[in-house]
Amino acid sequence: MSGAPPLVPRLATPSTWRAVEPPLTLAGSYTFPLDTGVYPALDRVYFQDLLDLHGVEYRDELLDAPRTTYREMTTMLVERLGARAGRFDVAILAIDGPDAEPGWPMPYLIEQAADPGLAFAVSDQGPLVPFTALTLLADLARGPRAGALVLAMDQPARQHERPVPAARRAGRNAAAVLGFGPGPSDGSGEQLGFVRTLLRRDVSLAQAEAMTAEAAAGGLLVVGETLAGAAGPGARVAEPGAPCSGVWSAAVPVLKEARRSAAGKHVVVADYDVELGYFGMCDIEPVRGVR
Repeated sequence: MSGAPPLVPRLATPSTWRAVEPPLTLAGSYTFPLDTGVYPALDRVYFQDLLDLHGVEYRDELLDAPRTTYREMTTMLVERLGARAGRFDVAILAIDGPDAEPGWPMPYLIEQAADPGLAFAVSDQGPLVPFTALTLLADLARGPRAGALVLAMDQPARQHERPVPAARRAGRNAAAVLGFGPGPSDGSGEQLGFVRTLLRRDVSLAQAEAMTAEAAAGGLLVVGETLAGAAGPGARVAEPGAPCSGVWSAAVPVLKEARRSAAGKHVVVADYDVELGYFGMCDIEPVRGVR
């Protein structure tokens, strides 16, 4: 809630593609129910103090509204992913909106993992935060044995009634999971493709649309809502209501389609934040000969 500008990883040059060396071996999309449980009094003290600092009216009844926190979603993801969530070298949580409790989802993930590595969260990048996570992953996960996870999550609960920009407003509890490298000790994985990622700032919408269309030539395209103008026939546009996870949830079936396709088309996933002028794009090259 501070007025400080968001941080963007420094790139060698503004147009440099960054390769994530371990191949993409997992792509999943998940939704979560609302939770109407009882929440501890600590939440009320924490959020009242936080909102008071910024001159925002505290509404006690908002803490009684249904909510599912990032920690609760992480708990359910651990159960759904099984061994894949238990062994990793790097795990990054990508979020834009604040959590609905003063919780610690990534330490929880470490506690539950059988063989955990480095785990942390990135935020305050708008819908581009998963691309920031992938850019960081390009430096942190190296070598064919490195296993890595990116968890992009959205939750709509708010402890205030201040307006939230439409492009950053979550309308459902959702997550997209990307897994890189071997995952479980048996080496199982879908071998969805090899990923390279691009992250730029100070980009206009027209420039973002042009770069997206150029990169997607001859391939399959998945874009966020703001880049719908670059989406030609056959392209997939993310549904509204999930600014962080939406474009990657939309990409899951497209990635699996590309894997099965004899044509072996590459997949381009792109998103743009109009407010910040940030542009992110990934090019996923399918593993040839894998069905």
